[in-house]
Amino acid sequence: MIITVLFVLIFVLKNLFTNTATLKNTLISVGVFAAVLIIAYAVSGGDATPYFYNGIEATSGESQMVGAGLIAFYILIASAAVIMLLSGVKKLTNK
Repeated sequence: MIITVLFVLIFVLKNLFTNTATLKNTLISVGVFAAVLIIAYAVSGGDATPYFYNGIEATSGESQMVGAGLIAFYILIASAAVIMLLSGVKKLTNK
C-alpha cells in the first residue's frame, strides 16, 4: 500500500512539474484554498463559553480552529453551489 502511494505521488509530482500549464492551475487552486482558510480563520472568533470534551476543557484557540473549519466549509459549499448554477445558466444560454 505504501509503495503504491509513493509511486502515485512520484508520478503526480513528475507530471505536475513537466507541464507548466498544470502547475499554474494547481498553484492558483492552492492559493485560493489557502485564502479561504485564512479568511475563515480571521472571521471566526474564539468562544468565551467553556466547552468540555471527556472532562477536558477546550481552549480558545481550539474553539477558533473549529469555527474556522466550519466557516471554510460554508464558504466552499456556497462557492460550489454558485459555480454549479453559473455553469447551468451558461449551458442554457449557449444553445
